[in-house]
Amino acid sequence: MHVVQKTDTKMSCDHNMKHNKIPRLKKRAQFLRIAKGFYAVRPALIVQGCAQNDFGYSVLDSHEMKIGFTASKKVGNAVTRNRAKRRLRACAEDVLPQCGRMGYDYVFIARYQNTVQTSFIDLLAQARSAIDELTRRALKQEALLAVSSELREKDL
Repeated sequence: MHVVQKTDTKMSCDHNMKHNKIPRLKKRAQFLRIAKGFYAVRPALIVQGCAQNDFGYSVLDSHEMKIGFTASKKVGNAVTRNRAKRRLRACAEDVLPQCGRMGYDYVFIARYQNTVQTSFIDLLAQARSAIDELTRRALKQEALLAVSSELREKDL
């Protein structure tokens, strides 16, 4: 019987790659919470985003973001939906470390035919654009919440 042993360098590389991945959203309740937040629609995808806490602004000491992916049956059969989600995962792994905001969760939603048929470069550009829009909206909401809380404190 021949036993193949992995070298230490190979195992350490695989271990490091797993830690570079962005944590995933898995529960339905998490997806529903994010659906109540902001969203940006693009021809090839929809991106939803929401702060991880219940107050509408990001947690300052939170150093992670989570992502989820979904493709409804409108996108196509199982093979097409899986391909669309693979493309969205690759896109999110590329874009979120640069444009994403810590303390926020994101959901990438595939769109009928467009997610699969759009070139990957265009998909990346659309994802960047959508995340930038979500970030602008979140910053605007955080500023409004900060001002309103200051006004409430002055009234008390």
